[in-house]
This record gives sequence, structure tokens and C-alpha cells, in this order.
Amino acid sequence: MLFSITLNIALAVCILGTIYRVVRWFTVKVGPDAGQFTARTRFSRAFAGLFSVLFSRNIFRLIGVFFFRVVFQGHILKKDPWRWLMHFNIFAGILLLTIFHALDDQISASLFADYAASVNPFLFLRNLFAAMVLLGIMIAGYRRLSLKGLKKISTSHDVLALVLLSIILFSGFFLEASQFVSEPIFNEMVEDYGDPEDTESLTALQSYWAKYHGVVFADAADLSDPDLIEAGKAVHLGSCIDCHARPTAAFVSNPISKIIIPAGVWANSIRLDLILWQVHFLCCFAMLAYLPFSKFMHLFTSSVSLMVRSLEDNEVLQPANRITRRVISLDACMNCGQCSLHCSVEPINRVLGNLDILPSHKLGSLKKFVRKGPTTDGELSDFNEGSFICTECYRCTEVCPAGINLQDLWLASKDDLTLRGPSRPYRQVREGEAFGQPELTPEKEAVVDFKPCLMNYSDNPASFSACIQCGTCTNVCPVVADYQQDPELLGYLDLTPQQIVNTYRLGITRRAVDSTMAWDCFMCFQCQEHCPKEIPVAEMMYELRNKGYKGLREPLNVSGEIKSGYRMTKIE
Repeated sequence: MLFSITLNIALAVCILGTIYRVVRWFTVKVGPDAGQFTARTRFSRAFAGLFSVLFSRNIFRLIGVFFFRVVFQGHILKKDPWRWLMHFNIFAGILLLTIFHALDDQISASLFADYAASVNPFLFLRNLFAAMVLLGIMIAGYRRLSLKGLKKISTSHDVLALVLLSIILFSGFFLEASQFVSEPIFNEMVEDYGDPEDTESLTALQSYWAKYHGVVFADAADLSDPDLIEAGKAVHLGSCIDCHARPTAAFVSNPISKIIIPAGVWANSIRLDLILWQVHFLCCFAMLAYLPFSKFMHLFTSSVSLMVRSLEDNEVLQPANRITRRVISLDACMNCGQCSLHCSVEPINRVLGNLDILPSHKLGSLKKFVRKGPTTDGELSDFNEGSFICTECYRCTEVCPAGINLQDLWLASKDDLTLRGPSRPYRQVREGEAFGQPELTPEKEAVVDFKPCLMNYSDNPASFSACIQCGTCTNVCPVVADYQQDPELLGYLDLTPQQIVNTYRLGITRRAVDSTMAWDCFMCFQCQEHCPKEIPVAEMMYELRNKGYKGLREPLNVSGEIKSGYRMTKIE
């Protein structure tokens, strides 16, 4: 009864959850261009594209991608054999256990005429497939704990998935081990297929099974009489051999049964096998219900993503289908962390401490943003900052094992932020607007707290004292030249690069933070490269920007406390 009820509930939740996820592929909008298409249009375009691929030469490309990338995961093997071993063992092990164990009555029994779960090779294969998954989990756990980059981005969903899968595996191993030593199961077998009234044959069979199958009997079987054991073997060959192989083939469960044997009588008295059976199937059903909402959904969504990615250059990916692909990509992410490990701006995360700079974490924030929006100003500020720090270098897209076009997602999310959220960070700094807060008023001006930063030239006179006032930095500056050539802008440039250096010499860098030159600088390094005294002029500009940026980032971390420092004013 419990089995049937929980199975039906888990199936219902799984089916409804999957339908919910699929429906959202066509309703969730990522990017301003998503508003051009209704859900019905996106759905019809997706199916039209699917049929056009199935009945064209592109079907061969999809077949190749399915076997090379989805089934055998060759693209991961080429980059990292250990990561491939982890992925493939978990993927293949779960798939094979589902087919040949969970659905054995529907699949294995149909494929094999003499199928029985307790005979070889099925007894051996069940342990092999489970051991494959366990090996993959061990590698995944080791990577999550040992690699600092992965440890930083690991979430509760990652831990829950590994823990739940581990419980299923270990409960399965212990369940099978408890069945090996179970006297009640032996008695049920005799009642169904033997003659319980034939005490002589039953005693002989008990001796044989106690010796070679590890069954523990309340009344210990006689293992000292070889004739009795030989008689038991004859009974076994006549009645049991077709359905029961020796448990030695179960190379994981059998050693566990040896550990249980000393407490076998007690285990049989409380029916440990039934307890573990309930734990096992309840955990399996919990995983089934959790599947549409967990990272294991990527077993299906990443397969779709990989095959769609193979059609990137094909006309099938019309604008409507590209929008749908973005939403599928959000579900395809497995949070493996490869994008974050290879991110070109990852070092900035070490300085700012904003996890949304890392692609894998930013993708999670993007999911939240497009579905229900950030719950706090701090979350919106972090997501905005992480999004616009990205340089679209394409590294994350190249290494993504799920085939997600992350660059397309980043560009679309930036456009969404520009329209629906705060402005780009550099504009916020120039306009004196604290990140994630309303525009500053004269009563609530941002305060710059001049704490030491990575570049602190203002406290190092040797960096600028050699200036000879030659003006070379100003003469080669393209920003100065641009202002001089435009009559409308003539006189608008308040400080030149040479004057910026002089603010350092005079100790009035707080005025330079608010200068037009500091924020209009192209960072071309012409001033620094041409300086005869090798003064780090461009790096001084960077320092000024960092101080201004930090000053407007701090208010979110301060609760009603005014810090001493320079008050930035809005640049007109």
C-alpha cells in the first residue's frame, strides 16, 4: 500500500513538475527582444524548427551530437579525462540502473526470457552500475571539497543531490546484503517453490545456503557434515539454481553481508530487509519527485541544449527559437563550475567578494531575476555589478559541457538590466548614485572611505615626485585632443593628465576623483608609455576610479552610519 501510494504521488509530482518546466521554456522572457513573441508563437516556431530538422540533412548532425556529446560525452573527455569519468559514471550508471533494475519487470523481463534479478549477469551488473555511480559521486565530492573555485560556488542543491543519491545507493547495497542473510526470505522461497513438509531436504538446503549463500538461521545450520551439505547442493540444483546465483558476484553487497552476519539473527528478527526496502524506495521516490526541480533535470535539458547548440549556424534558430533556447539554457546548467574556473574576470571576485561576477553564480541570479526578481536591493546591486564587469570574452561558452551559449545570455541580461534595473555601474559612479539605491539627494550624498586599495600611489611619493612638468602626458592624450578639437566641449575638461599628477603631488586627490578626466580616460596608456620619467599616470586614473567606485558601493553595507571622507557630487 505504502509503495503504491508514494509511487503515484512521486510520479504525479514529477510529471506536473516537468510540464511546468517545459511550459516555462515558452513563457519566461530573457532579453528585451523576448517581448516581440507570444508563448504561442514561440511554441509553434519551436515545433516547426524541430520538424524541419527531422526531415532534413541536419538530422545526421543531431544523431552525431547525440552519440558523441550526449551519450559518450566525448567533448568532456577531450578536455578533462577525470571530469569525464565522473560525469560518465553518474550518467551511465543511473541510466542503466533505471533500465535494468528499477524497470526490470517492464524492460529486462521482456528482453531476457529467463530473467531473474538474483542470477548472473544481472546480480553482478546491478552492483557494477551502482558502483559506477558511487565512483562518480566520490569524484564529484572530492572536487567540490578540494578545488577552491568549486567550493566557493557549491550550493545546497549540489549537496542535496549528492547526499540523496548516496543514500539511495547505500540503502540499496545494505538492502541486498540484508536479503542475502535473511531467513524469512529463505522461508518464503521454500514455501513458494519447495516443500516445507520435507524436513530432511529442508535441513540439507539450509546447511548449503548457510555455507555458500550466507543465510543466517535462528537455529544454526549444521556446517560440519559434508554429506548433508552435498545433499543440500542436490536440492539447490534441482529447485533453486535457475533463480539464485551465489552472492559472491555481488562484489559490493556481499562483503557488506559478511559484516551483518554476526548480528544476522537480530537483523532477521526485526526484518531489517523490509526496513531497508522502505528506506530505499522512499528515497528513490523522493528523488523522482525532486527530479524536475533539481540539478538532475540537466540530464535531459543539457542533452537538448547540446543538440540545439549544434544548430547554432542554422536558420532553424530563428529569433523566437533563440529566446526559447535561452530559457532552456537556464535549466541546462548543472553548476559544474567550469565557467567560473575559466572566467577571465574571476580575479575581480577575489577583490570585491561579489559571487555574481562568477558565471555559474550569476546564472543562478539570472534565473531568479527573470522569474521573480531579486528580493533585496543588495541582490540587485550584486547582479548588476557582476553582469557589467563581464567582458564577453567567450571563455565560459567554450568550456561549458552543457553547450550553453552564455554570451547570448549575458548580453540579453545586460539589456534587461538596463531597461528594468539600475543603470550600468560606470554611469552610476559618474552620476553619484549608490548601487541598488535611489538617486542620491543632497542630504544623502555618497561618502568615499579612502581605505588602502591595491594601487595606493597617493601614499607613495616616489611614484610621482619625479615629474618634470614636461606636459608629454597631456600632449599625447586622445581625450584632451578630442576636447580641444570640438568647440562645444572646449574648456569642459577640468583637469588634464598632468594636472591629475599634480593633485597627487599636492595631496588633493579627492578633487581629482570628481574630475571629468578621471572618468573620460580611455585607459589607452599613451600617457604612461610616453612619460620620460615612467610615472604611472594611467594607473593613477585607475586608482581614482576605484576610489570613486568603492565610495558608491559602500552605502549598501552601512546601516545609517556616515563615514568620514570625500562627498562625491553629481557630474553635470
